Amino acid sequence: MAAEQSDIPTRALGSTGEQVSAIGLGGWHIALPHVDEALSLRLVRSAVDAGVTFMDNSWDYNDGQSELRMGKALRDGYRDRVFLMTKIDGRSKKEALRQLDESLRRLGTDRIDLVQHHEILRFEDPHRLFDEHGANAALLEARQAGKLRFIGFTGHKDPRVHLHTLEVAEDQGFTFDTVQMPLNVMDAHYRSFEKLVLPGEVTTLLAKTADAALRGEFEPFKTSSIFDATAQHPEWLGEEPERLQNLMPA
Repeated sequence: MAAEQSDIPTRALGSTGEQVSAIGLGGWHIALPHVDEALSLRLVRSAVDAGVTFMDNSWDYNDGQSELRMGKALRDGYRDRVFLMTKIDGRSKKEALRQLDESLRRLGTDRIDLVQHHEILRFEDPHRLFDEHGANAALLEARQAGKLRFIGFTGHKDPRVHLHTLEVAEDQGFTFDTVQMPLNVMDAHYRSFEKLVLPGEVTTLLAKTADAALRGEFEPFKTSSIFDATAQHPEWLGEEPERLQNLMPA
């Protein structure tokens, strides 16, 4: 993917080593009934021209129309300017390969940057993925053949299933390049992915800084007045309020 100048900041994507735009373009809405093809192509190309490099899609979005339209929009040199992701729903190796090949045809490319197992919703789903004849075997085979670069999964309903999927993958000696989950201002209050999935990483990070931070020596703005402008200029404070003067000892 060619690097371009843009005002849109970039972020590291999972463990892929790739930098993508902090804002992505969702593929689902570009083929909704009220969005005609001309508009959808303009949306995709305008986003890329503005610096959006992460393209989201899925094999099942709008019966395949979302992938078809994105594929058309990424012609004429646009494909090389983006990081292209799509998702598959197949859990068996056979079905996953079928869906992947269909996505490749629709998107008009010989390689997809990231393919994610879509909607890992049930506790049995990761066991299906990692079965000998499961979908992950299909993606590993496809990666070896050069049809895709990275492998991830998406969780939607329950963070406990998300964590279970990571545990099953670890048991299989496999590390996902990416995971996708719903993080927003509503998530914190119900089946929170933020609270149950991410604090594994937060706890590890805080543990590394605990000893150094206990005495506050690296936070002098808390433990001293050297950064307090009003300590250097008490005249800025003015007289003590009358109600406080009444509390002062005689």
